[in-house]
Amino acid sequence: MIGIKISDKKIIERHFEEIKNHLCNSKGLKYKYSVLDNWILGITDNTYNLEKVIKAKPKQLKSIIDKVEEVGIDFQTEPPTKDKNNDYEKAQYFLTLYKKFSTRGDNHFVRYNALQLVNELDINVCPYCNRNFINNTKLIDKSSNNPYVKRTAQLDHFYPEGKYPYLAMSFYNLIPVCGTCNVIKLEQTVGVNPYEIKNTDEHIIFDYSFNNSISEYKVDTIYMSRDYEKNWTVLGLEELYKIHNNYVEDLLHRLRLYNALYRKDLTHYFNKWDERTDSQFESHISKEDFERVIFGNYFLEPDLNKFPLSKLTKDIVSRYR
Repeated sequence: MIGIKISDKKIIERHFEEIKNHLCNSKGLKYKYSVLDNWILGITDNTYNLEKVIKAKPKQLKSIIDKVEEVGIDFQTEPPTKDKNNDYEKAQYFLTLYKKFSTRGDNHFVRYNALQLVNELDINVCPYCNRNFINNTKLIDKSSNNPYVKRTAQLDHFYPEGKYPYLAMSFYNLIPVCGTCNVIKLEQTVGVNPYEIKNTDEHIIFDYSFNNSISEYKVDTIYMSRDYEKNWTVLGLEELYKIHNNYVEDLLHRLRLYNALYRKDLTHYFNKWDERTDSQFESHISKEDFERVIFGNYFLEPDLNKFPLSKLTKDIVSRYR
């Protein structure tokens, strides 16, 4: 639905370095970094090491999967006896790492964990549906009476960790999403990774149509890429967006009430007010700021991660204002 923009590539480097530091320096681990590194090399026919798997970009993740399947090692079937040297146990250890990384209060990832990752990505709404906030919140720990930050975003594995455990800690496989999308998607796969989205119009463009009569509006689409159709279907977005039919009606009313000429006059008025010495405005009101207030939402591509339904707003506003 919307893209996840990475403003600083150091986030990816830190993600890898913290995992490496944990595997190299923590005591009592079942597997050290060198063991897992060699195992990854083995299951990819010496094509990828652990660092490349952790940092692999979305298209590279698919190449890694293809290579592992080409080698044909079975790490899905649990052997009758436990042996730390078998492929199954090593694959499952990546799920153990993810559990430590994603669990609040786990003492293995103290400086950096899933909470820090979501914070650094600086995304406020679910990239899969663009309907729900995923910002963090502060709570009080009942046992200690100390405040702590609760991660409300859930981390989805774009490629399900149950089927591809070796990708459980790969940066671009971790998607912060809302609980609704995570529960619906589960172990299914979708077609478009939010990290790949540069321009949302390349994947979907919203519009509206009528529901039984011309007085009943409904959310509709006029374009959807073939890859994105899988996201739309798997996540059940057509059904979920039905509850936003009234939002479209309200937005169309705003567009009619505040037509282009009226908006121009109001912008001129506020700009004149802004020039007064007793003005309460601290800075000039831009055309985009003013229209955001009028339309009740963000509607520019770089701002789509800030507020729910911003992509729907962008498409309706762009088409009919």
